[in-house]
Amino acid sequence: MESEYRQGDSNVTVPKPVRKFYRDLDGNVLTGVCSGLALYFRIDVVLVRIIFIAAVLLGTAGFWVYLVLFIIAPAARTATEKCELRGLPLTEENLKRFSRKK
Repeated sequence: MESEYRQGDSNVTVPKPVRKFYRDLDGNVLTGVCSGLALYFRIDVVLVRIIFIAAVLLGTAGFWVYLVLFIIAPAARTATEKCELRGLPLTEENLKRFSRKK
């Protein structure tokens, strides 16, 4: 059974949003790993990029973590995946917002 929550004051219930980690190709600089992490954890992307740059400069651990995340994290290509990355409910409005056809 899916857990549901009420949206606003209406009696309409939508499924509780699912949060999944994907690489964000919309806000990427290299591969979308930092942008995806920032959206998933709801923090500023600049902070994530600074952390990765510092980790790479201080040793190779940052490079290896970035590489592993690039390999294991799929890219958010569909509107559904982009909503899951941001933790948004799968409503018609949100799906239209991230669809390729505008």
